[in-house]
Amino acid sequence: MTTARNQHIDDLIDLYTLGALEPSEQEIADEHLRGCAHCRALLNESERIVAALARTPEQIEPPADLRARVMARAQQARPAVSVPSPAQAATPPASKAWWRQLGGPPQGRTPLLVRRVIGVGALALLLALAGNTVRLQGQIRQTQKEAATQQQTSAALQSQMAQTQSEAATRQQTIVALRSQMEQTQKEAAAQQQTSAALQSQMEQTQKEAAAQRQIIDAVRAPGTRVVAFSGTGANVRSQLVVNAAGNQAFLLADGLPVLPPDKTYELWLLQGQKPVGSNLFHVDQHGSATLQVQVPTQLKDYQAAAISVEPAGGSTAPTTTPFLLTKF
Repeated sequence: MTTARNQHIDDLIDLYTLGALEPSEQEIADEHLRGCAHCRALLNESERIVAALARTPEQIEPPADLRARVMARAQQARPAVSVPSPAQAATPPASKAWWRQLGGPPQGRTPLLVRRVIGVGALALLLALAGNTVRLQGQIRQTQKEAATQQQTSAALQSQMAQTQSEAATRQQTIVALRSQMEQTQKEAAAQQQTSAALQSQMEQTQKEAAAQRQIIDAVRAPGTRVVAFSGTGANVRSQLVVNAAGNQAFLLADGLPVLPPDKTYELWLLQGQKPVGSNLFHVDQHGSATLQVQVPTQLKDYQAAAISVEPAGGSTAPTTTPFLLTKF
């Protein structure tokens, strides 16, 4: 039996309604009901059931001669009184049923007290069953409410999970887009670096060519400078040699030369008598032009002519092909 003051007293409710509790239990139930809405609701339901069961059917007025007929029937059913013999008086009477010992009705009839006890027991059983039914219905309703709440919670969690998955997918798409954009930016930056490097190289080459042009201009303006042209094959070949013997400087101005394959190169030879001395390799641009400051091993006055031939890449110690351009100092 539940007696803790902080627990429900479901098992005492029906007995409380019938007034069948012990004083100590009655005190505990009274104190608990003052502070427990759940048990008060069960008590109200139990009292409603008892009140419904206690209702009597509509009273009907009995016939006027009913009492006389009942009393006459009772007189006819009363047994004759006999005086026991001495032997019968000495013999102890047979054991009687408990209700007969209480002065109950004759044999064959159910005592009124028994009927009342049975009726009260049936009522108590009915009340207990009704109370259990009420409690079960309450539990069912409570379970249904909890199930509905859990379903709502589950639906909310599923919706939240779907929202989270959608946000995660959106973030993933954003990350992929940012990575792609970053890769594209890196490619563009690398291309810009390459372009910058190419422009820097081109600028340096231009600066070198400008410096060479200034040197040529200075050499041409210097006293004693001569410009001699190369002669040879090729109608479009226009090449010259600027020579300043006093300053020991010479510049090659080549134009109209064919562009050679990568395994070939042009080589300028300085002729000392019949001995060619080669130390100047060069290539032409897509227009067939080239500007070269001639490297002179000794003094220009030691050489009488210059020639140009096509040689393997890296140059040769002596011409391997017949020079196609020649000029004399």
